[in-house]
Amino acid sequence: MDTNKLPEGLLLNKTYSVGACLGEGGFGITYLGFDVNLEKKVAIKEFFLSGYCDRTAGTYEVVPKDGAKGQTFCREKARFVEEARILAKIDEHPGIVKVLTYFEENGTAYIIMEFIEGRSLKSYINERGGWLPVTETLELMEPIIKALAAVHDKGIVHRDISPDNIMLTTSGRVKLIDFGAAKSKEMDLNSNRVFKKSYSPIEQCERDGEIGTYSDIYAICATIYQIITGTKPPSALERKKEN
Repeated sequence: MDTNKLPEGLLLNKTYSVGACLGEGGFGITYLGFDVNLEKKVAIKEFFLSGYCDRTAGTYEVVPKDGAKGQTFCREKARFVEEARILAKIDEHPGIVKVLTYFEENGTAYIIMEFIEGRSLKSYINERGGWLPVTETLELMEPIIKALAAVHDKGIVHRDISPDNIMLTTSGRVKLIDFGAAKSKEMDLNSNRVFKKSYSPIEQCERDGEIGTYSDIYAICATIYQIITGTKPPSALERKKEN
């Protein structure tokens, strides 16, 4: 049993029942949830900064580690909540996953989002044989590019764009998801760097690199390259060595 994950059936905020784990990353754990009042599915994202906190045995309480790691946990939790507030202001955009609410409980923070019925762009590409025609690729990516422009207009950098963070819904929409690594310009864009081979630009790979909105543009272009060619681009570090 994974003691880091919440048990299925746990009720959060007296409203949201925890279901199966949908994914786990460095910044948090995402669960399928159920709003018992509105009787509909939701996605629950719990802030759980891996390596900087522990879940107390026998409880659901998240406890920061001692010293500098604990200070980092508290700082990043505050930023996690702030990102939820910012995203909630742009959730009217059809290309961005909708934030419903957020709250603090169990010593950490939770974001409640719409549950998207569908599949990831990564899965869709694989089902189509590993690549897509140029015309279809551009049609799929246009709403994501527009969504990203709206995000950047709010001073937010996603920092983790790739085919597995783009969803194709059963209703035919395309949405940008997983803002767990996102930072606003008022924050330190270079803290807690996220590196995803083939998609992250050189400034996200190197300690002294300066991350900005242009970093997301690199990741979008790398994603488009993969969709059209069926081949992941080499990592930015590999490309730098070749030059």
